[in-house]
Amino acid sequence: MKAALGSDYVETPPGEETLNFPGKVYRWDYSKGYRVFISAESGEVLEISATASDAETNLGAGVGDRADKVFSIYRNTYIEPESVHGGKLYGLFKVEGAAALYFNFNLKEGQTPKDIRADNVVERIILTTPALLDDSF
Repeated sequence: MKAALGSDYVETPPGEETLNFPGKVYRWDYSKGYRVFISAESGEVLEISATASDAETNLGAGVGDRADKVFSIYRNTYIEPESVHGGKLYGLFKVEGAAALYFNFNLKEGQTPKDIRADNVVERIILTTPALLDDSF
C-alpha cells in the first residue's frame, strides 16, 4: 500500500471495534481521500475505500463518474451478484480474485441501490471481499 499511496497517512491501531473484519485491524487514513484496513494478525490488506476525486479503477471508472458510465463499463464484464439475503446487489461487482468492487452513489433520501439512475454520481469506491460485506456471493 505504501508503494501505491505513500506514507502520508494517520494510523489508528487495532482496538476492540472490528466492524465486519475477522479480527483486529489497523486503519490508515490518507488525507488524499483513501482509507485502508489491514489485518493486525496477518498484515493483509482487507479493504480499500476511496473518496478522492482522482480515484479510479483499472477500467477507468472513478469517483465523480455518473452511474451510466460505471454500469456501461462494469456490466459488460462483471456480474452484480445476488445477495445470500435476497435481491440483486446493485452497484457491487464480483471481480477477479474473489474480490468485491462496490460503487457508492449519491442516493437521495428514500432512494435505494435498485433505484440508481443514470445521473447518480459515484461518491466512494470500495474494494473488499464478499465475506467482509456480510455476504457470500
